[in-house]
Amino acid sequence: MASPRRLSDVVNTAPARRRHVLIVGDNARAALELCRELGRAGHLATLLRFDQHRSIADTSRYAAESVFLGPPAGGVGKWVQRFNRLLADGPFTDVLPIDELSHGILCDVQIQLPSRVRLIAPSPDSHRQGNDRLN
Repeated sequence: MASPRRLSDVVNTAPARRRHVLIVGDNARAALELCRELGRAGHLATLLRFDQHRSIADTSRYAAESVFLGPPAGGVGKWVQRFNRLLADGPFTDVLPIDELSHGILCDVQIQLPSRVRLIAPSPDSHRQGNDRLN
């Protein structure tokens, strides 16, 4: 049986290049573990949270910064505009959704990923098929 792949194995597809991963979502423990894993592998991790209150992940020495764009529930369209601007202006190479809300927004809504940024997630079609089976 093959051993499970670690996130650092997936992100290290270009080991000579330092990645800057935008971790999106409010699962604090997952964000903390991802920050640690990415930091140990020599990459930068920025947290994008949906809550204005900081979480335990924000205290990680591996978190480059923590960003709050406002809650998407306050208006997904406006949130997506702010998110697209953040990606366009920011140094990010990867976007990693870590909870159901972030997956839903990034896979179901028209996010404009710059060509230098890749989404580390199932394809939007796979996401929709999974949701269809659950509903």
